[in-house]
Amino acid sequence: FLKTGDGVRIYAAAAGSGSKAIVLLHESGGAGLCGWLPTMRWLSASGLRAVAINLRGYPPSGSPALAIYHHYAQDIQAAVDAAHTLGADNVFVMGASMGGAATVAEAPKLNDVAGVISLSGELELPTSELDAIGAAPKISVPFLFVGSEADGYVLGSEARRLTRAVGSKDKQVHIFSGGYHGWDLLDVAPYRARV
Repeated sequence: FLKTGDGVRIYAAAAGSGSKAIVLLHESGGAGLCGWLPTMRWLSASGLRAVAINLRGYPPSGSPALAIYHHYAQDIQAAVDAAHTLGADNVFVMGASMGGAATVAEAPKLNDVAGVISLSGELELPTSELDAIGAAPKISVPFLFVGSEADGYVLGSEARRLTRAVGSKDKQVHIFSGGYHGWDLLDVAPYRARV
């Protein structure tokens, strides 16, 4: 477990070694960080460190008071700090679906992050108080969006709009065919090796 700056206990798992690390933020739903296990194995085998967390409110992570329920920046920062403590010099943050929206929405509040990656992160999730499109102009680190053209949660055109809004000059968007979403881009899409 990690402890956030505002006192929430966050469930975490780490794998791999090396000077580069990726903090992984899960999709919504019940899988939590377990949905990242195949990716963590692949990252570890590729010489990268991975730190995955269950965001606040996703057991066994703590459920804080409503006033700080959706303050995901604290959770992400705790994971980034843990990756640095484990020996990583460069830490990237990657989220899938809701985790991608959180990655983008919270990126301007994070310290010691080398870049951010969104896999199908929605532009806005009002019920989770996430406004990725609003935060995008404040992102100054390298940015990558990976998605699919017909994704029912974030169309390719919306992904391109989000990427154009990002403040960093170092930004890319890669949109693949079909409707694969979130970590399915890495796990089951026929072009997953390219992703």
